[in-house]
Amino acid sequence: MADRFLSVAETQGLYGLLMRDQGVSGTLLDEGKLEGAAMRPQMRAYYGGDDLFSLTAALIAGIALAHAYSDGNKRLSLLCGDTFMRLNGYRIAAPPEEIADQILAVVNRHDDVESAEGRLADWLREHSEENP
Repeated sequence: MADRFLSVAETQGLYGLLMRDQGVSGTLLDEGKLEGAAMRPQMRAYYGGDDLFSLTAALIAGIALAHAYSDGNKRLSLLCGDTFMRLNGYRIAAPPEEIADQILAVVNRHDDVESAEGRLADWLREHSEENP
């Protein structure tokens, strides 16, 4: 279970840092979609009692699939997922390319979102470690 969740404002702040660091700009297209995606872990924790890895998968999938911004949604999903895990004492222990492949697998899935999230959560369980 998670003790700390990212707020919508923190998610927007991470987006600003990401875009600035990469020297590109993006536009928020739909604040409601961003809010829904950012709040998914909190709702899942409240109703389902999911573990940290399932909550992280819900956050990553939600942001990547919401397309709330004009650019950088998948990159933001990775940054938010990693930040969320670190806030809760873990980190993703895999090369960025492998993490990106997992996010693309969710986005390009051939089945339902829940199944894709489940596979991502399983992958996170295997590729995460406690954050010292």
